[in-house]
Amino acid sequence: MGGRARCSTLPVRLSRSPARRRLRHAPLLGRHNHELLAELGLTAREITALEADEVIGRAPVR
Repeated sequence: MGGRARCSTLPVRLSRSPARRRLRHAPLLGRHNHELLAELGLTAREITALEADEVIGRAPVR
């Protein structure tokens, strides 16, 4: 599945609140692994090792 879709940020419309729409989809699984783990103090080498050991990844475990 790909492409853009318009989605409301709220499943209901409140009479005194403007409805906002998001133009971006949610991030894919693993999309921000490197950024988040680096912020936690892991080095690029450690993150690569976690990927190689399949501790973290970009696809659900089957």
